[in-house]
Amino acid sequence: RPPVHERDQAATKEALAKFRAFVNSYPLSKYAKEAGGYIKECMTPLAKHELYVAGYYLKKKKYDGAIARAQNIIDNYEESGMVPEAIMVMGQTYLQAGKPDQAEAAFAQIIADYPETHEAKQAKKYLKAMK
Repeated sequence: RPPVHERDQAATKEALAKFRAFVNSYPLSKYAKEAGGYIKECMTPLAKHELYVAGYYLKKKKYDGAIARAQNIIDNYEESGMVPEAIMVMGQTYLQAGKPDQAEAAFAQIIADYPETHEAKQAKKYLKAMK
């Protein structure tokens, strides 16, 4: 059986929508904080799935698809903690697509915004290799 992030995420998306709707409708409920925790739990497999698909697109040289999936993580799943990985995928994609200026900007963003991450270390290596 494939890992969770490789499977269809329809049920997770539905759960996320319902938890968000609950929090928006009942922000003062004693269950709102718990629902917020579930929202974060839903975001992780959704973001992992987006990274998985972005990686697939990158391997297939479908650069626009890879960028779109990574951007979706940045735009919609910030709380997943996977934004540095998403920006790294964007940098790698831009590099492979022959867009070094955009790749450099992505790697620099990781270093500036997420300096303590593994991705920042990788980004420094990419920038050094690009010079």
